[in-house]
Amino acid sequence: GVAFRLKGAGVVGLSYRLVDYGESQATDPQGTPTGTLRSLDHFLVASFATSMAAGVTAGISYKLFQFRHDCSGFCEGGGFAATTHAVDFGVQYHPRLWPALQLGASVTHMGLSLQVLNAEQADPTPTRLRVGGAYELMHHFTTDTTTALWASLDVAGSWRDGVEPRVGAGVELVL
Repeated sequence: GVAFRLKGAGVVGLSYRLVDYGESQATDPQGTPTGTLRSLDHFLVASFATSMAAGVTAGISYKLFQFRHDCSGFCEGGGFAATTHAVDFGVQYHPRLWPALQLGASVTHMGLSLQVLNAEQADPTPTRLRVGGAYELMHHFTTDTTTALWASLDVAGSWRDGVEPRVGAGVELVL
């Protein structure tokens, strides 16, 4: 991945990830090898983030995902490629009067269904809404700015029916 600061406009990033699940042997009903099947994920993300107003930053990402099976020889059903597109939006707020506090909200994985065979079996993207906050605690105990202790709390929910919201909490020590 790479990221570039655009003077006065924000930051642009681009990343690519390839996951190679390896090869498996394709066989006929009698178990005789007939070909080789390779499974791959391609994931490309283009992002932009910028300051919107005092203490407010926002960003957007476009994601292109492809899941594919490539066949050499004969594989029952042959090879295929399934592609989908999604976007993420996020915003953060850092209050000037309370600089140890950070608040944020995001919508992630909002996009088109991943279709492998036909529209009836297409899988929807796992669209999520997340709202949370973090507070830096270490400044209450020391003036040393090389250490930080962040406590965070968030709630994540799904756009889909039947998926319950989840609450997450965490602590991060930065040395």
